Amino acid sequence: MDLTVTGRHFDVTPALRSYVEEKLTRLERYAGDIISVHVILEMEKRDAVVEVNLIMKRYHVNVKERNKDMYAAIDKAFDVVKKQVVRHEEKLKSHRIKKEEGIGG
Repeated sequence: MDLTVTGRHFDVTPALRSYVEEKLTRLERYAGDIISVHVILEMEKRDAVVEVNLIMKRYHVNVKERNKDMYAAIDKAFDVVKKQVVRHEEKLKSHRIKKEEGIGG
């Protein structure tokens, strides 16, 4: 898996980079087929903006969240990404079950 962390209008500190990596390792529990993740951290006036572009096999997730605190924006963005990934994985499982039921009976 390829992880890229980019900072716009500021330098990404090692603490922020490790925090993003920690969030991403938690996300791997829900989907093992993650190919690459590009996280863009940006400061706009007084707001922190986090954009997450996650590419899985046959599925892409793009999330953009904004908050006053950078860590809170990262948490919020990864919560939304987790929700979408879990929804996608459940959809795949439910379709597999329907196909298997139709074949055997």
